[in-house]
Amino acid sequence: MLRRFILVLLIVSAVLLVLFLSYTYTMLPGNDPTPSKHDAEKLVRAYDLKKFGSVESSYLHTPKNFAFYNEHHIYVVERALGRREEYVDRHAVIAIGEELTAAEEKLAEAYEDYLTSTVPSIKEVRVLSKHEVTVYENGEEIHSEWLFKEVSVYEEQTILTFTTLQLNTDGSEINLFADGYEQFLDF
Repeated sequence: MLRRFILVLLIVSAVLLVLFLSYTYTMLPGNDPTPSKHDAEKLVRAYDLKKFGSVESSYLHTPKNFAFYNEHHIYVVERALGRREEYVDRHAVIAIGEELTAAEEKLAEAYEDYLTSTVPSIKEVRVLSKHEVTVYENGEEIHSEWLFKEVSVYEEQTILTFTTLQLNTDGSEINLFADGYEQFLDF
């Protein structure tokens, strides 16, 4: 009876150790899936792409995504592209920016004032341009809208986000974080 109990305890311990190690390995930085450039180029039908890195988006199946870019567009694809079949059909394309109209500039100023006065961690917000974002599924356009390029300055970092300027709502957005600020400020 004691042998059986010890054997079961050893088996359970081994299973728990394997689960713990596999969970720890997948959570380490650098172990996130990264889509291949070839898979991304095939999906978006553009063949001059450069890797950018991790982004967050409200347009695809999951919020954690990966971006590639060229001179005229930023392409957002699923991080698991090429690894999971259900993620191969959708991507978002951000076009190069356009200047804001006078009405959009007024809306942007109100948005900037609201954020800097209500979010204590934000030191400064600037809305710089507008960009058309188009979402494709199975090669067909399913959604298109204009997002505004927002630069938010916090104490520790400056981030770049493409967002709607809707206050108090969960609007559509694509967050490129601090690396995006450095890379795409003039995009």
